[in-house]
Amino acid sequence: MQKTFNRQFMVSNKGCYSLGKLDNCSFMKNETISLTDIVDSEIELKDKFWFVCKKLATKEQNQKIAIGVASIVLEIYEAKYPDNKSPRIAIEVAKLFLEGKATISQLREARSNAAAAAAATAAATAAAAKDVNYSDLLLNFLNDFIKINGND
Repeated sequence: MQKTFNRQFMVSNKGCYSLGKLDNCSFMKNETISLTDIVDSEIELKDKFWFVCKKLATKEQNQKIAIGVASIVLEIYEAKYPDNKSPRIAIEVAKLFLEGKATISQLREARSNAAAAAAATAAATAAAAKDVNYSDLLLNFLNDFIKINGND
């Protein structure tokens, strides 16, 4: 995963940011911009994840990010629906799939079951999520992920 950037790279990969909004970001004042500068900056957490996932991460790295984020917020769902283990099972099957220990059919079935559970409970789960601030956990996850995968 690339860890340093120049101004031209950032301008070419700014997503929905206008040039003015990008120029106002603290990291844009640096001649060489590090991934750490971006992750530690004032931009919104969702934009940090967007940049890493859409502009830097490989398909497998994106799968690992999805598993990591799902694992962090799983407790919201399980606190409200402790008897429904389909999201936890889907996360475990996804991990096994990445290790070559589960088939695509098993992954699709687990994902489908988890999606059905999520759809049936989306409003209640979203309301519960508002009661807890997961930003620090997600930011810590992103920093740890970059440290582990930064040299790929």
